[in-house]
Amino acid sequence: MRRPKAALWAIAIAGVVTAVVLVLLPRRHESPQRAAVSRYIADVDGIQQRMAYSLAQVSTAYRSFAVRHAVTPATARQLTRSERTLATLRARVARLTAPPEARRLRALILKLVGQEAAITKEVEGLVRFAPAFQAAVAGLKASAARLSARLAALHPPTPHKVHGTPAQIKQAQAAFLAASNAVAATQADAITTYDGDVLRIIGRLRKLSPPPVFAPAYRAQVIALRETVSAGSRLALELQKPVRANVPRLSRAFTIATRRSQTVAAQLTEIAAVKAYNARVRAVGATADAVRTELARLQGRLP
Repeated sequence: MRRPKAALWAIAIAGVVTAVVLVLLPRRHESPQRAAVSRYIADVDGIQQRMAYSLAQVSTAYRSFAVRHAVTPATARQLTRSERTLATLRARVARLTAPPEARRLRALILKLVGQEAAITKEVEGLVRFAPAFQAAVAGLKASAARLSARLAALHPPTPHKVHGTPAQIKQAQAAFLAASNAVAATQADAITTYDGDVLRIIGRLRKLSPPPVFAPAYRAQVIALRETVSAGSRLALELQKPVRANVPRLSRAFTIATRRSQTVAAQLTEIAAVKAYNARVRAVGATADAVRTELARLQGRLP
């Protein structure tokens, strides 16, 4: 079954870009409008300066997560603090009153900090979800190995010609049927045991809440496990019948179901989710650029 680590670390982690340099160069004889905008920018910058240490910790959290590629409790705590820091920054900036000329700038700054807080929350969700997901499916590989070993150890009797008296032939046929039924029953029991393991894994997965970026892969995994249980149940029931003509077909279906989460469709769904996440990351950079553009516009327009 697909584990989340490969997809998780393929995601491009955003750097925190809150500390956009907010500067409106003064002029010798500046207008009241320019002075008001300058005061507003100074107020915003003052908030950032007062929160400089906390904002530096936000950057540290991102670097730790991106460079170490490790999901640790310390990283999770750092990201939780980062989300709170950004939420505090946004709330403080939102309380500032911007002059009419700086309303667009104010909206862009609030949008930027809000986007950063949202991305931080999403990354924090990934950090918390990944270990729980991995722990939930950790026993699946071992269960599959046990199933394969049990099935490989069984040796169904091979049909062959029997010579002898009618009574001897009848006795040999009865012995063949009994041996065949015994093997089929053991196979059914092994598959039912495996299905029980999978059901317990599904139960653990249902307790998890995946972040948006991982939701498609999570759904693909759960669906694959459900299909595995369903296919296994049908195969086990068929193996318990006196006539087992459908065993080959149901066995193939069971094998396919166990590999469902590794299909190209599941991988493409995962990739689409990662692309959507990366688009949100790029949007943060685009908003930061828009803040700089608006500052340049104000610099050139205000007398």
